[in-house]
Amino acid sequence: MGIISITENDPVDSSSHLHGHYLPHRPVVKQHGTTKIRPVFNASARQVGHPSFNQCLESGPNLLELIPNLLRFIEHKYGIVADIEKKAFYK
Repeated sequence: MGIISITENDPVDSSSHLHGHYLPHRPVVKQHGTTKIRPVFNASARQVGHPSFNQCLESGPNLLELIPNLLRFIEHKYGIVADIEKKAFYK
C-alpha cells in the first residue's frame, strides 16, 4: 500500500545525509470491541538536545476558557454578533 518504505541509510548514523524523525508508539490490545489493537503515540518523547514533537507545535489560546461565555450566549432568546475590529459598516 506504500505506507512503509525501506531506507538504505540509517537516519541515526551521523555520517548519513538523511535525517529521520521518529514518533515512538506502542500497541494497546483490547479483548473486546471492534478494534482489537490500536497504536498509542508518545509525542512528548525527545532526544537530548532536540525538542519533542509536542514542543514543536505552535500553541494557541486555551479554547476551553470560552465555554462559559458560549453557554451564557445560548441562554438568551436573541444574540448579536459584530465584527468590531474590521469596522465593516463604519462611516
